[in-house]
Amino acid sequence: MEKNDNVNEILPHAPILSLVDYIGDNDKAITEYNEATQLNPNNADVYKYRGIAYFNKGDYDQAIADFSQIIEIKTSNEIKNTAYYNRGTTYINKGRNDLAIKDFNIIIDYNQNDIYALYNRGVAYYKTGNLAKAIADWEAVKRIDPYYENVKQKLEIVRGKIDSN
Repeated sequence: MEKNDNVNEILPHAPILSLVDYIGDNDKAITEYNEATQLNPNNADVYKYRGIAYFNKGDYDQAIADFSQIIEIKTSNEIKNTAYYNRGTTYINKGRNDLAIKDFNIIIDYNQNDIYALYNRGVAYYKTGNLAKAIADWEAVKRIDPYYENVKQKLEIVRGKIDSN
């Protein structure tokens, strides 16, 4: 089979542009994505969805490897930013908040109004004990989108900690 950038054409028997078909069966998804990476090692979607499947299994090292692979592939900034976001979120789950902050910084440098990157960088700052920076990020999210879920609660928790010290 020739290399092809369309995932559905790579594995027509198993559409893999989303994990919907594999809900609850991350191992099957990973097997399909492994085959797809053999057929086209430069398809960012395959690495993204395999990385998500690894993440769902709790195999954070493999997820990080896949998200890192996307960053190395020649692709758009939007796709790379999604990879940085997914990798940053995975780093938070691994307790590597310093690396998560670096990934979210890259996204925010590209788009200072990315509420998802700002919110999650705030989470990483919070987990490192840098409450002032966590508050600054969550306040920025609140200014951009006053209805963003959880921001008000996070700000109340952090301010409560500051007030109790």
